[in-house]
Amino acid sequence: MIIPNFTIGDISFKNYIDCSEEELLNILHYRNLDSIAKWMNNPDVISQSQHFSFVEALKTSSTKLYFCVSYQNKYVGSISIIKETTDTWERGIYIIPEFQGRGLTSTIENAFLEKVRSTGIETITAEVKENNIPSLKYHEKMGYKKIIGNPGYVKYILDLNHKDHI
Repeated sequence: MIIPNFTIGDISFKNYIDCSEEELLNILHYRNLDSIAKWMNNPDVISQSQHFSFVEALKTSSTKLYFCVSYQNKYVGSISIIKETTDTWERGIYIIPEFQGRGLTSTIENAFLEKVRSTGIETITAEVKENNIPSLKYHEKMGYKKIIGNPGYVKYILDLNHKDHI
């Protein structure tokens, strides 16, 4: 699946494969911050070569999309979707520390999910570490419903055809 780069208001979404080397190094820097990495499925530090190999692999992937997110031309985070089934994709998101707590996460996610929904995707899931209380509260506020997940995680599902998310 392809979702071209897009902008909604002050928020721009740029596919990792279209990012410059400088942008990719910035993404890597923030992804490796402990305050972000500790919430990832893989909290290990990612090397520059691993990161660039990952982005290279994205060029031929039809099951993974990763976007650099900018707000008013400043990098604020990353959002991704990874195919689980024909109709279901798992969403991942992080906002860098200096932009957290400003309400941007829900604005970014809503803009992204509207774009995703326009491609025919109907269901989004998210997996959150069970001790990530702010993220658990966020997903519930956004209208995600809890389902059975992996040990140590809470799995959520969101039906994009119902407007019960913010």
